[in-house]
Amino acid sequence: MTPLHLAAKHGHIEVLEVLKDKLELTTSSSTSGFTALHVAAHFGQTNTVRELLNKLTATVASVVARDNQEHGLTPLHLAAQSGHQGLVRVLLNSPGVQADAATVLHGSIPLHLAAQNGHTAVISLLLSKDTNLIHVADKHGKTGLHLAAKHGQLDMIALLLGQGAEINAVDEFCEQMATDLMAIAASENSPRVLLTSVDRLGLPFLDVLIDCGQKEVVSHPTIQKYLSDVWMGGINWKTWKIFFFFLAFTICPPVWLVLSLPLRHRYCNVPIFKFMSYLVSHVYFIGFLVAVAAIPPYRIVDAESAVPNPIEWMLLLWFSGLLVAELTNPGDRNGLGLIKLLILFLGVAATVTQVVGVFLEGNDMRTCLYIRNQFLGISLTLCFVQILDFLSFHHLFGPWAIIIGSLVIDLVKFVVILAVFMFGFTFYIAAIYQQVYPFDEDASETLGQGNGNANAIYLKVYDVFELLFFSLFGLVDPENLPPVHSTPNWSRTIIKVVFGLYLLISVIVLINLLIAMMSDTYQRIQAQSDTEWKFGRAKLIRNMNKTSSTPSPINLLVKLIIYLKVLIKHKGKVCTASGQQLVDNEEGLNSNKMNADADHSYNSNALPTSIKGTRVAPDDKNVLAGPERVEKAINWRSVVRKYYANKGIENENDIQEVDDS
Repeated sequence: MTPLHLAAKHGHIEVLEVLKDKLELTTSSSTSGFTALHVAAHFGQTNTVRELLNKLTATVASVVARDNQEHGLTPLHLAAQSGHQGLVRVLLNSPGVQADAATVLHGSIPLHLAAQNGHTAVISLLLSKDTNLIHVADKHGKTGLHLAAKHGQLDMIALLLGQGAEINAVDEFCEQMATDLMAIAASENSPRVLLTSVDRLGLPFLDVLIDCGQKEVVSHPTIQKYLSDVWMGGINWKTWKIFFFFLAFTICPPVWLVLSLPLRHRYCNVPIFKFMSYLVSHVYFIGFLVAVAAIPPYRIVDAESAVPNPIEWMLLLWFSGLLVAELTNPGDRNGLGLIKLLILFLGVAATVTQVVGVFLEGNDMRTCLYIRNQFLGISLTLCFVQILDFLSFHHLFGPWAIIIGSLVIDLVKFVVILAVFMFGFTFYIAAIYQQVYPFDEDASETLGQGNGNANAIYLKVYDVFELLFFSLFGLVDPENLPPVHSTPNWSRTIIKVVFGLYLLISVIVLINLLIAMMSDTYQRIQAQSDTEWKFGRAKLIRNMNKTSSTPSPINLLVKLIIYLKVLIKHKGKVCTASGQQLVDNEEGLNSNKMNADADHSYNSNALPTSIKGTRVAPDDKNVLAGPERVEKAINWRSVVRKYYANKGIENENDIQEVDDS
């Protein structure tokens, strides 16, 4: 370090005046590459910096002093790193200073250095110069928020988040990169090759994408096209033909029964026909619920016993089949998927209630049956709501189901806020309706005392709550409120004021807030609903592909026969790997069905691996070898080269070698 640098470090302006005639002010240190201006900025010598700025520009950058040393630092970098707020203000006001000037080696800007050192005041000054600095990343992809988090600067993190820092920027960048790589890989190879390849745990790549929630990647047209081919299972039917096939399923139960059994016919393992089978089963289930709870041929008033009649026995079998299906089949447990569990829970409650009624007689028994019907009535309502889950496969109804689910969340938030006000006003109005003055015990209960208190009604807490609830829909007028008896005359004015205030808050404020909140949610979700629907569609096809072809209640009989067969063949060892494999084979389940179904579309020469028990070897040797590892399925180096070319990166040194191991 030269005497010039030492004078700048300690702020000796007089020494600088003497030395400037002997040494160049732009002289750089041989160890750090800094000039005297850099040193003065680093140690916060504001007056020295002002003096040097008369001779030098504030944009002077540090030079390379040693190999692999950061260079390109400006005085603003060093002042921001050290947290000298006043000096940063001086430098920002200097001509030519760029707040987004980046260093050469790491690409750091002054905001990055201030963020990692926790200088919040300096960050505020820099953002006042340019708010876009908060989103600038260095050459390692790290923004100021990442650097602050890495160094544990809590106050800095709070400030950056408050200023609009994108906390998910890296996630979105990685997901977009994965989408681009998927598009390039699919253009060079069949999507089946990549999507059916497996990781080191043996999981198909498509399952990995779905389980990791890569919605943008899964919604890419190439993956959706592949899923559509899997969904149809190589059957190219017109829409009208599929529709009439579904009508045959619905109208003719024997057709539904035959095509739902694992009889090794061509439709048994096709996802769309599995889906039809489960949908028709759901329609029949609704019919039995209607026949038991809503329009029963056996009326409760005529019942002599709670022992189930034939329709009720059939409904019990259906509930049992639903329980078995829920335990054995994969499914989505989020959103509308929870409705299945609620229906099962209500079915169990209805069954327990009817069992209790078996041991009762007379009206007590009929009351139990009536309570059972209430449980079944709620189940019936949820079954109709569950139809939305079945409609989610279609592009006309799927996005709407996503939007409705988001709006229901807003409605739940509104109900919570509304309940707070309703309970508060309920207890206050109940206090107003309390009796204050006693009645004459000798007065006639019908005629009263001549003061209008005959047959007086005193509202309880639950009566007030009911009154306030229905007033939300305009069913209660202030003039038609129950009269206030045996209280001071001015209490009538209080009840009108309180009731009017309640209507003002609930109807005018809260309900309009709900409308505004739902409108905002609709606009926000509408843009994402298509992606969400495509991701949900992928999960539906994946789950349907792994689901047994027999819906409820047929699955009870099929499961019984299959497990008896396995018990006999394996001498009771059902839980072994070979036993479970036999169960899957008997039910038509196969881990490579996604591959096989897609082969009908991407490889017209592919042959089924088994026809009526006889194994046929296809011409494609890769089918015999099983799915490849994802890192070897395609030429990733070529994919990476094209990705960098699309991004405008042509330097070969920036392209990393792909590990072939």
